[in-house]
Amino acid sequence: MKNTLFWRKYRPTTLDELILLPRIQDSIKNGISNNFLFHGTFGCGKSTLAEVLSSMYPTCKINASLHTSIELIRTKVSDFINKMSILDLDKNLDYKIVYLDEFERLSPEALDALKGFMEEYDTDVRFISTTNHISKVPKGMLSRFTQIQFDPINADEIKYLKDAYLTYLDNINVKEDIKLTPDNIKLIVNSNFPDLRQMCNVLQDISTTGVFNPKVNTHDSELKKMVIGCILNKEDIKKTYDVSMEFEHDIYQLFNILGRPFIEGLFKYKEGVYKDKVDDVTILVTKYAYMFSEKLDPVVHAFALISELKKLF
Repeated sequence: MKNTLFWRKYRPTTLDELILLPRIQDSIKNGISNNFLFHGTFGCGKSTLAEVLSSMYPTCKINASLHTSIELIRTKVSDFINKMSILDLDKNLDYKIVYLDEFERLSPEALDALKGFMEEYDTDVRFISTTNHISKVPKGMLSRFTQIQFDPINADEIKYLKDAYLTYLDNINVKEDIKLTPDNIKLIVNSNFPDLRQMCNVLQDISTTGVFNPKVNTHDSELKKMVIGCILNKEDIKKTYDVSMEFEHDIYQLFNILGRPFIEGLFKYKEGVYKDKVDDVTILVTKYAYMFSEKLDPVVHAFALISELKKLF
């Protein structure tokens, strides 16, 4: 686990481990009894809760930022809903789950098709959706979900989350032997609130650099080291795939890492030993960045790009 990003390494996998406001705990205490729409800012636990809840049921997960079309609703969702495997029957579960991440990205046509599925299969299927931009979700769609806001709505909720985050970060601080003081951790929480994922990234940056900075752009540190090390050291397939998994939710971080700073670094690395690779690297990264508009799986896309880059070195 040495090279795993802290936010992934310490990501909750059960309801008991999750940091949830009391009103959210009350909403999900009876499981998935309704269709849920989780909304709020980045890093506040929406996707983690959706994944923990859906892991208890047969689930079809869709990243709506990658699959926006009506064809997706007609094929992937329809096939999933209409197929019940022997294993599913053995579980004797009440529902199947369709989990739509970045829900606001679905096209109007796909949303219309989704309405039909939600009405037709309301006895057998529950839908969980997440979004950072609830204002972009049509009102006619909102009424089909129980909406749960993850952002704190008053001073008591802010205090509740900050206290919980302090405990969570201190646990990482102890386990990783970072040796931050309580005041250090409090400053990290206050500087990055309510984005817990960013707080974890700050801890990782401090652990890596040994420099205390309560608010940093952290994709440049540990993740950058992992990607470039994987390419230049020609890591094996398993390590390459593990690194690619880090871009499951944001492949644009990979394009940032492999952008101009990486290109310019090749001119300087070991007195320019790789400068003859610059044109091939630039063309390859540009091609893959363009290809991503074709809505490919981000992990597979990242794996393919890193694998091709390894061949150049």
